[in-house]
Amino acid sequence: MLSHPPLGYPEQLRQAGIEGRVVIRVIVDATGRIEPTAVKIITTANPGFNEPAKRMILGARYRPGEVHGHAMRVVLDQPIDFKLAP
Repeated sequence: MLSHPPLGYPEQLRQAGIEGRVVIRVIVDATGRIEPTAVKIITTANPGFNEPAKRMILGARYRPGEVHGHAMRVVLDQPIDFKLAP
């Protein structure tokens, strides 16, 4: 991952002190962008984290996969951690 928009922490989960991880399966195309129709939640610590994680991942930019110097699509399982500041 080269860049991504800020990850929004759900306010209700922040106030409750809940942290967790969402793992999202994505397809990164040959330009380094996420294919929106291929985003799938694999695991989640709390369903309240799913939409913010999806919003962040859809705005992310990746270095595309390469085979013999040619950019290509790749499937990637991306963990996204929601952690409260100490």
